[in-house]
Amino acid sequence: SDAVPALIAALKERDIQAEAVQSLGAIGPGAKEAVKPLEEILADRRIRDRNFKQMVRDTLRKINASKPERKKNN
Repeated sequence: SDAVPALIAALKERDIQAEAVQSLGAIGPGAKEAVKPLEEILADRRIRDRNFKQMVRDTLRKINASKPERKKNN
């Protein structure tokens, strides 16, 4: 997506960071170039917001999902 580079840049802006993460998740596998910057956010010990870090993990799962996840029948 053409929006991915701008969204990656927005990850550095605290006031719009969460929106950028959500948008990258919505793009999904097309946002593969955002994986490294998102992983850097997870590794940043200065960021202590657990909900935000969970959002980043969810977004990484969406980006890395090359095929739809199958729900297990339990």
